[in-house]
Amino acid sequence: MVKLIFLLGVFVIHLGLSRASEVGVLVLAHGAKPKWNQTVLEAVEPLRERYRVEVAFGMADPVKIEKALRRLEEKGVEKVVVVPLFISSHSPIIRQLRYILGYSEEFPEDPMVHLSKEERKTIRPLWDVLEKLPSPLAWWIQQEKPPVGVFEEVISLYIPEGEREKAVSLYSKAIQIINSRLQTIKPVETKMKVILTDPLDDHPVVTSIVCRRISELSEDPSRESVILVAHGPNDEEDNLGWLTTMESMGRKCARRIQEEKGKAFRAILSVTVRDDAPEPIYEQAKQHLRALVRQLSTSGEVIVIPLLISQGGVEHRILERLEGLEFRWNGKTILPSEEMIRFLESRIEEALKKSAG
Repeated sequence: MVKLIFLLGVFVIHLGLSRASEVGVLVLAHGAKPKWNQTVLEAVEPLRERYRVEVAFGMADPVKIEKALRRLEEKGVEKVVVVPLFISSHSPIIRQLRYILGYSEEFPEDPMVHLSKEERKTIRPLWDVLEKLPSPLAWWIQQEKPPVGVFEEVISLYIPEGEREKAVSLYSKAIQIINSRLQTIKPVETKMKVILTDPLDDHPVVTSIVCRRISELSEDPSRESVILVAHGPNDEEDNLGWLTTMESMGRKCARRIQEEKGKAFRAILSVTVRDDAPEPIYEQAKQHLRALVRQLSTSGEVIVIPLLISQGGVEHRILERLEGLEFRWNGKTILPSEEMIRFLESRIEEALKKSAG
């Protein structure tokens, strides 16, 4: 009887592992320097004990996503849960991802084009041309990509005649490369069932990590104000979505820390730095952040928390913006954190439960 029970237990364990092996997980992340990428890989590693796991770095790069899905197919995966490790749902990255994975039939209005190293090298001299134009005009060309004839007419007002032919040739090559890359943005065909989860947003685990980051720097909340700082998008509507989610997170942390310490913060505010926006918007965001820190520090302490996935560059640019001002900072981002595995498992379990229903 004991032997029978043992064998039955082994069979049940094997069955559970077999079913888990049929489920794959694809984690998507922005990608940056090796240290940034390694931090993400370490956060994902525990999932490999239960699932077939792939990680694809890039901003909804269709080529990398398709390759990762193919690798999961080759491992016998029948159902794949795609978890985007991005801060907010309000993003052209998420919209493009939904299109690539078949969740939306509409081609993204603001597609994210991914260039190879050689293609970037070919296009790079064009930036020298654009730098000679007024910032709003250079931004308009980058966003709208007007016909070559229009580009030639526009730059004639700013580029010396002897340089125009080369500038037009560079622009023409750039448009050809971009149009070619746009053709790669299409729904991926796969036999697997693909389940896309939401990104981080204000998930309870993510909120818990942010609250801990605040607590680590807080000494007396009654004398302190907190500013959550995120990268943020270019689009105004998207930016409002980011701020709304960040403010929700801030309110939850305010309540939690007040319960723990018995004191309330003077304020918890949220801002985005909008690094990639046109210069006037970028500059406005920069001055807004500086003004907040300056104003709040006149009547208390200011704690600045970078709401970023991992350390790798953006946090240093935040510090540069705040040069000369008084505030508390340790530069800790969401990762590394042992809690992140709970976020990943939660997203996966929710997705599998929904798909089973």
